[in-house]
Amino acid sequence: MSKYIRDEKKGQIISVIVIILAVIIGLAWNYAESCAEEKTQPDAVYPMTNIHISWEQTFHPGGWNDAGT
Repeated sequence: MSKYIRDEKKGQIISVIVIILAVIIGLAWNYAESCAEEKTQPDAVYPMTNIHISWEQTFHPGGWNDAGT
């Protein structure tokens, strides 16, 4: 079999196999970490309070305030 596959091709095949193994190990590691993390969900989701208040209603002067006085 070695007479049909050149040394350059052997190196390429080994490189591809190593890359595929690295991807598989990375995916397995990611899956193991995601399973190990405890998923915490809040009991209820509340909408943001005061969501419809504009900056004009807050009476915040913004950049035009008299901070120096």
